[in-house]
Amino acid sequence: MNSNVYNSEFYQELEASLHKSTFENRRIWVRKIIDENIAIKELTGLLNCEKKTANRFLWLLGKVG
Repeated sequence: MNSNVYNSEFYQELEASLHKSTFENRRIWVRKIIDENIAIKELTGLLNCEKKTANRFLWLLGKVG
């Protein structure tokens, strides 16, 4: 599993970009989460973001699983 610093940078990227992301962006992020074994637990704060960001994060969770 990657360090918290890396995951924090990834979290910030998602938080800033999810609301305006495309389907292709989200597919890339899903692949990154899987390939790099990023802990979903460290990303769950995205559920507390604005509705559009939280909904797109839920979509990511469905694709990771």
